[in-house]
Amino acid sequence: MLESGSSDQMEMNFERHTSKLTLDPVGLTSAKQEFKKPDLGFADAAGPEPPVPPRHSQPNPAEFFDIPMDGEPSDHISFELFAGEVPKAAANFHALSPGEKGLGYKGSGFRRIILGFLCQGGYITHRNGTDCKSVYGEKADDENFILKYRGPGILSVAKAGPHTNGSRVFICTAKPKWLDDKQVVFGKANEGRNIVESMERSGSRNGKTSKKITVADCGQI
Repeated sequence: MLESGSSDQMEMNFERHTSKLTLDPVGLTSAKQEFKKPDLGFADAAGPEPPVPPRHSQPNPAEFFDIPMDGEPSDHISFELFAGEVPKAAANFHALSPGEKGLGYKGSGFRRIILGFLCQGGYITHRNGTDCKSVYGEKADDENFILKYRGPGILSVAKAGPHTNGSRVFICTAKPKWLDDKQVVFGKANEGRNIVESMERSGSRNGKTSKKITVADCGQI
């Protein structure tokens, strides 16, 4: 049997021993803050991230057609050419517009206009619309079909079959999605959409026009 004095003495000794085992939370926090990740030297060896070059930093070229309608002075249609996506098709139109290669759109006509579809022109070799040429020769290959027919105003190459691209082009008056991946889209009409609508009204379901529509002037903007 333990005496009360002995019991009190044991409790005091226990408290002294347990106090030595108590961990200081502040000390632990300080230790965590002082710990640093070792520097292995990889950051300096890697260097900064290289800059990503812009996909196409140059502005797209622009061309114009002046087309007189109903005896009025020439009206202006401006085209933006997508040179970043289809550089060859854009360069062909860009060269034919001012006639740089001895061939040009000035004086040529829009001889095929289908209601609710397109206004087609660019018949520059024989003015009766029986032939066309590109600046790359008689016919040029299909460059690519990246761009799609998003709606009215789209400018596209007109062709008779695969890899027969020349000077003939058409302006969409609708959204012919069935031509995606078949015809090369290379631009769009930015100004003068009302002129395109007036041109369309002179067309028909079979493409014959009720009036003569001629490019009075054209060139680069």
